[in-house]
Amino acid sequence: MKIKKLLAVAALATLGAANSYADAPVTFNEGVLTNLLSGQYNWSYALSGTSFDATYTFSLPEATGIVVKVDPYWGVAPTLVTLSSGLSSMTLDWNAGDGGYYQGYAQGIAGQLFSLHVVGTGSAGNSFNNFVTAAPVPEPETFAMLLAGLGLIGAITRRRNKTSVA
Repeated sequence: MKIKKLLAVAALATLGAANSYADAPVTFNEGVLTNLLSGQYNWSYALSGTSFDATYTFSLPEATGIVVKVDPYWGVAPTLVTLSSGLSSMTLDWNAGDGGYYQGYAQGIAGQLFSLHVVGTGSAGNSFNNFVTAAPVPEPETFAMLLAGLGLIGAITRRRNKTSVA
């Protein structure tokens, strides 16, 4: 009788452990995001356990701003989403729109290595997506043209004020 109870307890413990295991921490090296300016990069991660710890590393082909978005599907709850590069690190902000997602913005230079770290819990078989898109940064020539245009408008306004006073 005692052996049957012991076997039943062992079987229940084994079933409970099989249903609540953690995914091993994983790192995905995505390399240089070569076509970033003409589109967006998308990576997906499917859970096999009830918790996850995923890191995505990537670098930029040229100096640009980037927008990083982590979009969890139903049943996935990221508890920590950080984007780091070199000595700086930031936690992505939660945005409740469109079903909820994490989003952050960073400025990078060519070849700079970024690391997106996502930790959380969920149900086996569920997933989340990561998106990286370019946020165009104006060229210095654009700023120079803007300043020249403002200067020209100021000069015209000043000249009109002088002629109306005389």
